[in-house]
Formats: sequence, structure tokens, C-alpha cells
Amino acid sequence: HHHLKHCVKKIKDKEIRILCRQMGILLESACEITKMIDILINQSNRKISNVLSQTSNHIKRGNSITKSFQKSELFSTFFISMINTGEVSGNLDKVMYNLADYYDKEYKLKSKIKTLLIYPIILILLSVVSMIIIMVVVIPNFEMIFISNGINPPLLTRILINVSTFIRTKYVYIIIAILITIPISIHCIKNSTKITLIKNNLKFKIPIIKNISQLIITTRFCRALSILVESGIQIVDSIEISAKIIDDKLTYEKLSISKEHIQRGNNISD
Repeated sequence: HHHLKHCVKKIKDKEIRILCRQMGILLESACEITKMIDILINQSNRKISNVLSQTSNHIKRGNSITKSFQKSELFSTFFISMINTGEVSGNLDKVMYNLADYYDKEYKLKSKIKTLLIYPIILILLSVVSMIIIMVVVIPNFEMIFISNGINPPLLTRILINVSTFIRTKYVYIIIAILITIPISIHCIKNSTKITLIKNNLKFKIPIIKNISQLIITTRFCRALSILVESGIQIVDSIEISAKIIDDKLTYEKLSISKEHIQRGNNISD
């Protein structure tokens, strides 16, 4: 079970969109649910096959489709809510097509974000490489000129020369320090609630990043909300699920305020 949980964490949006599309096609063709899952087990990759085998076993034991997908604890609340809506209304094929479209757009959005990030990352890496080359190759030449002419260099130049000497003599320690620091930093950013909160707050304050963050969050929220409301899920539940999809504590808290106002009887736009 733990192995399965570990597996599905890596199910990518592009894989789940194919799975949903295939399920939609088979259900539309009036294929019985366990037969459909067996077909998909045979033609999916190992990751998805493992998950579907578990789901199939739960269905064969008499559980509902929703419960069977839920019992694996590997699918999001959004996915389970959609399955439940489809099962109750008898429109599971339509719901699967909607999910396929949703995950397709999610995949395309993430690809766009990655593409946007490539250029600044390349620029940063090139800047770092250039700086290292200047420190290791160029600065020592200046140092030689000053020493051979017996000139006492200005303060800023002296600092650069000392930094250059430090990098050249202690590069092994610097590399070791970087190799230790990077994994620890990544671990802290991923697991520390405080750091995550600071990171989330910052992305709404830095000018250009702020606009991009708002655009991404609005897009994801509206897309999820639209699909949930269209499938007949109550507005309050739809907002709750959509807010969770964004996976951002600050946004979730803000949207929870809206949800509570609606529950008190206020209209949605207010």
C-alpha cells in the first residue's frame, strides 16, 4: 500500500489526462466498469496499473466506484468528488471527459510555467559561471600587475583579490559546502511550514512574480470551480475543493472567507 502511495505521487497530469480520456471513451461505449478497468490495467504503465488493480479489487468486493478510488488514498479530493458526481448522476463518461480536459489544461499550464522559467535560470547560471571565470582567471592577472609594480591596490580591488584567492585555494571546501547546503535547503523549503508561508507571501509581493502568481492561481481556481459547479456540486463544496487544488495556504485561507460568507446567506459576488 505504501509502495502504491509512493508510486502515484509521480503520476503526472499528462498521464492522468490520458487515463481519464480512455475511461470516458470506454464508459461511453457502455463498457462495464470492472471490464473497463481490466482493459486499462493491461495497457497502462506499471504505475497506473498498480493503482487500477487496487481500485478494481475494491469494486469487486462490492464497494462503490467512488469508495474504490478513494480507498487507495492516492487520488485528490477533486478527482474523487468528480467521480462521485458522475456515479450519482449516471454521467461518469461525461465527467471523465471533463477531467481529461482539466488535466490537459493543467499539464499545458505547467509546461508554460516551466518554459517561462528556463530563460531566467539560464541567465542566472551564465552569470554565476562568468563570475567564477572572472574570479579564477581574470583577477589573478590584475593581482600580478599590482605586485610586480609594487602598487597598493584600492580597497574594492583588494577585496576582489582576497575573494579570488579564497575561491582558488578553498574551492574543494566551497564545492562540499554547496553540495551539503542545496539538499538541506530544498528539504527545509519543502517541509518547513514557516518557510513555505514566507515563500507564498513573497510571491504576492514581488512585482512581476506577483502578477504571474495571481494569474496562475486565478486560472487554476476558475477552471476547477467551473468543472465542479457544472457537474452539480454545491457552490460551497466547489469553492472548498478548488481552494485545496491550488495548494497554497494563504490563498486557501482567503477563499475560506468567501466560502463562510456564502454559507451565511450572502450572494456569491459579495
